[in-house]
Amino acid sequence: EIGVPLDGFSLSSLMSFPSTTEQITALWKRIEPELNTDLNPAAYRSIITAYGRVGDASSASVVFEEMVRVCGNRGRSIECWNVLLGALAYRRDGEDGSEMLDVENAAASQMVKLTTGDSTYVNSDGTSNHKIAASDNFTTDNFISLLHRKTFTEASIVILETMRNGTSIQLGTKLMQPPKPNSQTYCLVATTIANSLK
Repeated sequence: EIGVPLDGFSLSSLMSFPSTTEQITALWKRIEPELNTDLNPAAYRSIITAYGRVGDASSASVVFEEMVRVCGNRGRSIECWNVLLGALAYRRDGEDGSEMLDVENAAASQMVKLTTGDSTYVNSDGTSNHKIAASDNFTTDNFISLLHRKTFTEASIVILETMRNGTSIQLGTKLMQPPKPNSQTYCLVATTIANSLK
């Protein structure tokens, strides 16, 4: 204990260590209550990158949606969208490019209440101050529905087309306007496509 309060940058630095989805989620949920402030987009981007690095683009997509809800306009930058595309572009040994996103299951396993923005979580063993009940409005929004059951390549193309067309996406009661793609966006989608052909 050196008396330095944890912040989003502390979390960002620590996200390079976990090597599994479970470790990432455990570290995030362990540190988040101790933060002296809400997570910022940089911290969320590091979590998305960590999930992508271990091949869990589904969880990365769920974190992206939470980031947009919590950070508002600051979480809607081109950098944020490109980090999600980067998570889809990661390819691990033995993957053949036909993996499908299971975003709804990832959300359920993280116990994120997508429709309310509530950041109360239930541990995998079921212990918590709040238990998700059938009466809780646990449904997914348009963004998650766009990606659910798509291959990484299909999801990347859907995201790119959404950005190119400026299609608004429903998040709770608000519409989110995506940024226009930049050159990095196209490179990330091309990487995802190339990885699917290997």
